[in-house]
Amino acid sequence: MKHVLVTWHHSDGVTGSQCVLPTRIMPEPTTDPFQEPTSTITRKPHRCNLHLEDVMIGLNRWPVDFSKPFAIFRECLKSKPGEEPVRYKFPTVQKPEDDST
Repeated sequence: MKHVLVTWHHSDGVTGSQCVLPTRIMPEPTTDPFQEPTSTITRKPHRCNLHLEDVMIGLNRWPVDFSKPFAIFRECLKSKPGEEPVRYKFPTVQKPEDDST
């Protein structure tokens, strides 16, 4: 590994230099990390993504309905491809009738 000469200049006019051994040299990034990848590889979503979405929906409902969708999601993760369980069906909430008219 090569030694690197490091030079510094202070605002009070003092200049110094020192020969040091770099501990780590980071390569310059070649692309913007937030830019879309340019590869042509397409990724398929995980086979249990919809079951995970059901868990998230259950967490955002009132009253919270989390345990049943999570159990089905866990079942899906343990299942073999093609043998995934049926998605959880959330109970429909009926609005109370308004008798104020």
